[in-house]
This record gives sequence, structure tokens and C-alpha cells, in this order.
Amino acid sequence: MDSRALHYYHLLHLTGGVVGFKPGQFHHLSVYENVVAGFSVWYVSLFYVLAMAALCLHLDHGIWSMLQTIGWNNARTSRTLQALSRVIALVVFFGFISVPVAVMAGWLR
Repeated sequence: MDSRALHYYHLLHLTGGVVGFKPGQFHHLSVYENVVAGFSVWYVSLFYVLAMAALCLHLDHGIWSMLQTIGWNNARTSRTLQALSRVIALVVFFGFISVPVAVMAGWLR
């Protein structure tokens, strides 16, 4: 899936309330309520988590490639740099999915 499509879905979902909401459920500028309502739908949350997984796989590869391009990769640093790129991608992944997971778990109401 094209990253632009994910961006447009995100804008249509949480900014415009066009997708993922029942009629009258989205309220302009009620961010907290819209996030909770939007991620209360299991398939929307699942889609978001899967999209974040794809994004973070891409991020892991991108960070690793950047570190190689700037010349930091050699026999001594290769494992450390791979681990660093993976850790950064995982931190981003868990940070982003914490919101839909918290909503689906009932921690946010």
C-alpha cells in the first residue's frame, strides 16, 4: 500500500471524520473523544496497527540504509547499528500503537 494512501486515510479518519465513524459521532476539534470513538472499532484499530508495522519495517530499513550511506557501517559497528535502527523502529511502533491498543483495552474512555 502506498504511504500516501495511509496518510489520506489518517486525514479522512481523525481529521475529517469521513471514515470510521457513525453519522453524528465525529465532533470537530474534540480530539480525545474522536480518537476514542475512532479506535473503538476493532477493524480500524487493526488496520492502524498493521499500517504502523509496515511503516516501522520501512523505518528500520531506512535508518540502517542511512547509517550505511553516511559511512558509519563497518565490520566493527554493523551489529550495533542494525540493533540501533531496530530499536528506534520498535520504539516508534509501540509508541504509535499504544493509542489504539489503549482504546481497545478499555484504558481510555
